[in-house]
Amino acid sequence: MMMRFYPIMLAVGLMGLSIRPALAQDPQFTQFYHSPLYLNPAFTGTTEQYRVAGNYRYQWTGLGANFHSTTVGFDYNAAEARSGFGLLLHHDRAGQLGLNTTGLNALYSFLVPLSRAWQLRLGVQGGLANRRLDFSDLVFVSQVRPGEPNVWEGPAGGSRWYTSFGAGLAVYNTNFWLGAAVHHLNQPDLALLPGEASGLPLKISAHVGGNLEVGTLNGAFYLLPAVLYKQQGAARQLDAGLRIAFERTPLVLGAFYRGLPLLQSFGQPSQDALAATVGLRWGALSFGYSYDLTISGLQRYSGGSHELALVYQWGSQRTRRLRGVACPLYERPLQGSPNWQ
Repeated sequence: MMMRFYPIMLAVGLMGLSIRPALAQDPQFTQFYHSPLYLNPAFTGTTEQYRVAGNYRYQWTGLGANFHSTTVGFDYNAAEARSGFGLLLHHDRAGQLGLNTTGLNALYSFLVPLSRAWQLRLGVQGGLANRRLDFSDLVFVSQVRPGEPNVWEGPAGGSRWYTSFGAGLAVYNTNFWLGAAVHHLNQPDLALLPGEASGLPLKISAHVGGNLEVGTLNGAFYLLPAVLYKQQGAARQLDAGLRIAFERTPLVLGAFYRGLPLLQSFGQPSQDALAATVGLRWGALSFGYSYDLTISGLQRYSGGSHELALVYQWGSQRTRRLRGVACPLYERPLQGSPNWQ
């Protein structure tokens, strides 16, 4: 009998992770290097002139309580003003019962040349978001077990508007990039139940990567290491991996690990997933797909996670002369393609 209710309890439990104040967390992306505005406001404007980036993640496909996360960003490099301007739209649907979060952020960065080779960008962001849930879709114990008291008696739905602010910095040259960011500086209240408080904890992240050319007799290829550490409330996580891009083909292949194996969780190493990535790039266009294989205790149930990313950036000849040092956040375009520099 207990097994019949397991899917229901699991769904409600995962929803609880999204509602309880101590465990509210932001969505994550395996291809964080393809979501620059979501990663750090300081990456706003680190493009030739214009950039559009979209990301979609379908997490835990084997569970009814899965997660769908989408971001769409646009940014502009105002090179003459040493400034970057951007907009970031994000939507997240968490769990089978549909806890929806939708928000729009405005971003700004300012460029500080450190030398002929190194540049510093300082970024800020602020936005408005809405979090909502229809409580009439929830399944409570009193609905599946006779004699239990009603857990909730109140309005059929909940909705909350809130503001959120963040800041970050990034330092880079043509081969390396590193940065740090803090999101939700004001720790907004996300509570959907009357008389309760549910603060969204600070999200602190640090990230570093490279774009290293390796020459061979058959042409060059590029090593693209990337590492992201983030902490939000009591949750800590490390993503580390390596991609390889080839000079003569559009293919980009990579592998990532997510977890902190030196930490213990319920007596076991704290680890989440292994991810395989494949991408294509041609000139101004970069496409990426990744699949996460769960290696935590959810492995039997999760079904893994899929993620898509698409980035397109373009600009005028005049802007290229003003741009200065290029941030190597992405793989380099193919030699002979329109935007090869």
